[in-house]
Amino acid sequence: MNNFIHTELMKRPTVAASGLLKFMGIINFKKISDIVDTKIHSDKAQASLPLEGMIKATFLSSFFELSDKALERELQIRADFGIFCGMYLNEDFPDHKTLRKFRNEIVAKGLLEDVFNEFNAQLDALNLEVDNGRIVILDATAI
Repeated sequence: MNNFIHTELMKRPTVAASGLLKFMGIINFKKISDIVDTKIHSDKAQASLPLEGMIKATFLSSFFELSDKALERELQIRADFGIFCGMYLNEDFPDHKTLRKFRNEIVAKGLLEDVFNEFNAQLDALNLEVDNGRIVILDATAI
């Protein structure tokens, strides 16, 4: 992670207020990405992108009900999406074809359900749920 870029982006009020970035501190995405076989990165375009970032992009697509083209665009224009996925610079952003291919490979290998089950298990352990990209607290516990 480029600390200078991260620090500068976090100064933006809309980024600092992003509920999405709260996931970075409470969800163990490393554990989630460990579920996915790294062999999924079969071509050079995908291999250059971090597995964890691609999984996070897959979550964004689901939470915000974004098509692959819409997700590509949002990753490029929304600083909180870029920070969340660890993608800051133009060369970091996957195009919609790469996003679709990655998701299709996870589905074909039967891993998508396992990935979302682990995510939901972590949320359940914290008494949280996701509603259209926002964290919803299920009890009075403050996170």
